[in-house]
Amino acid sequence: MKKNNIYWGMIFIIMAALIVVNGLGLIEGVGVWSIIFTVLFGAALLDGIVRLQATTILFSLAFLAIVWSEQLHIESITPWPILFAALLGSIGISMIFGKKNKKWKKDYSGGNHYYSNNSSNEGKYFDENVNVEQDSGEVVTCESKFAGTVKYITSNNLKKVYVRNEFSGMSIYLDKAKVPSKRLEIEIKNSFGGVEIYIPANWIVENELNCSFGGYDEEGTKAPTDAESVTVVIKGSANLSGVTIKYI
Repeated sequence: MKKNNIYWGMIFIIMAALIVVNGLGLIEGVGVWSIIFTVLFGAALLDGIVRLQATTILFSLAFLAIVWSEQLHIESITPWPILFAALLGSIGISMIFGKKNKKWKKDYSGGNHYYSNNSSNEGKYFDENVNVEQDSGEVVTCESKFAGTVKYITSNNLKKVYVRNEFSGMSIYLDKAKVPSKRLEIEIKNSFGGVEIYIPANWIVENELNCSFGGYDEEGTKAPTDAESVTVVIKGSANLSGVTIKYI
């Protein structure tokens, strides 16, 4: 059983216990929803601190502030000002610390996952709490909630990719995938998190993503298109979150 599942399972058990205690009148002046959201976002905050994920930390703090805005007398900055501040803070921290010259790799022969710095051949294993998955299906679903996820797609006949990401950081690698039809649709639903999609440099991207207080970006050096180029259509939504296409 994954440690992440145990952690969140315990969180939901705690929420259930507190709701029962509140129903018995042992906690006065606190509503059920306040209890649920406080435990949920408090757990997300702790998880973000452990994983050093700035987006999770800032948005967890923002939502905790919204839940307790009346008690803290900060109604004037909730909900939208503080959410927008969390978004800008996340983007700023990502710009400062997120563009290091590192690239995720996978040792397929041994099943170990590591990254290496381009200036060094020395491999380093990443945090074991990051969920690392591999999928070779024709239609692939990538899902992540309150966790870090790395997805390697190695399909020989990839047709469509669904991405569902909430309060998480997700990296999706398509450089090993084959698309015989030369057209790939990626449907994204991204809320309060970041999605990075790595594609070959000669692929073509058509952006049809709807962004609400979110952002879309492309990074890396594009290569000339050729007979092997695939057209990638990005659809869906990014709400208070970011989607980045990285050419490799």
